[in-house]
Amino acid sequence: MRKILFLLIILNALVLTACVPTNDGVIPTHDFSINEYYQDNCIILHNENFIINGESEPGVLLTAELFNELDKKVEHTSCIADIDGKFTLTLSAPSASYQSYRLVINDSVNEKEIKNIKFGEIWIFAGEGVNEYNSDYDSECDSVSFYTFNEGKYSWKNNIDDLNNNYIEYFAKQLSEKIEKPVGIIDATLSEGHADAWLSFEVANKYLRVQNYLKEINRYSDDDKNIILKSDNLSSMYNTFIEPLKNINVRGFIWNQGNSEITEDFDKVAQDYSYLLMILFSELEAFFNNDIMIFSIQENSFGNRNFDLLRTAQSIPTFQVKNVNLIPTYDCYEIDEEIKLDYDSFNKRIINTITNDVYQSKNDYTAISYNNIVVNANTYEIIFEKQLLEIEELNGLLICDEFHNPLTYEFDIDDNKLIISLLEEDVQAKYIYFGYNNNIYENNLKTATGIPIIPFFIELDVESARK
Repeated sequence: MRKILFLLIILNALVLTACVPTNDGVIPTHDFSINEYYQDNCIILHNENFIINGESEPGVLLTAELFNELDKKVEHTSCIADIDGKFTLTLSAPSASYQSYRLVINDSVNEKEIKNIKFGEIWIFAGEGVNEYNSDYDSECDSVSFYTFNEGKYSWKNNIDDLNNNYIEYFAKQLSEKIEKPVGIIDATLSEGHADAWLSFEVANKYLRVQNYLKEINRYSDDDKNIILKSDNLSSMYNTFIEPLKNINVRGFIWNQGNSEITEDFDKVAQDYSYLLMILFSELEAFFNNDIMIFSIQENSFGNRNFDLLRTAQSIPTFQVKNVNLIPTYDCYEIDEEIKLDYDSFNKRIINTITNDVYQSKNDYTAISYNNIVVNANTYEIIFEKQLLEIEELNGLLICDEFHNPLTYEFDIDDNKLIISLLEEDVQAKYIYFGYNNNIYENNLKTATGIPIIPFFIELDVESARK
């Protein structure tokens, strides 16, 4: 028995010696893998720790070294893969600059070198990428890079292959020039897409109201085996662009839904769609540890009665979720024989909103709606969060009695108050609409900085007002 025990001890020692010849870890027998985000030309959020997750073999020692343009080592770290072969390398990101870095990761046998890394700002652009916002602006430049998914592969490029996505490229370059930092865009857009494609399968099946809405529009599934990456089916874009970004730091998330959700009977599901957006934004905040800003671009189209409902549905979650701001763009039009989008004003609106809110700690470009109303006889004082722009004529406001008859009025603007006085005697307003018209681009109620007011609807208590 003692001989057998002795032989087992010797055998075990020989095996351990063969696997670990030094104190530096197990010698790997095959190559390691890392998150596909880290490739040549990638951009990493500056002044934050950045985490490289990967897989190897249990006990393998991995090291990561970051070199600047002068080939000077500026960061170094190491770790040993756990019992499941998973490892995490954490380094400190330098300050933003146009300098190129290279990252070398090795396990004593295999090595990966990532070149032309820049440290700057990272934004996710999600929702629809092909729409009326596109322009012919050539935005290819060295200070921007786009993380895309094509033909089953992730890659970083200096432009987006699909020319219809030019407005995202325009945004990236303009933002880079304005903040004087490199900008990386994670292009998580589809040409047309429903919001549930960016919602996780788990969350989509967690909330009964979300399930019922998805069933109503024939998009519900309780089987995740049919999810196809980068497609317009339930949770496909979440699986393609959100889940793989776990532990990747980003500055913010820009959401452009467009009008794919519009149907003839959208009025029946508009509130449920709004609820789904609230769940989507809440999940994004939680996923990125509540540190990101989410900007939702409000639909600016006109001519379809359901667009009013869509704009309202898009605005409600921005009041319900902490870090979500709405970007209204319905006033970004020009008239040249016909009414069309003004590309410059549209892009400037997005850039100015984001740079003011995020990089200058101001909220001058934040979209607002009313936050209170005071009724006194036939006078209605609608109070806003910010000072209003002085105007001589008010477009887009409609006041009706309880029978939906339009009422005539005069108005006055006093700082952040819109004061409405009815011209007819012995009448009471029941409904107040702003922005519920086909020619919404003509609406001119704005903040002092020129940002249009979010369309709103107020239903008044006529009986209380009469008393």
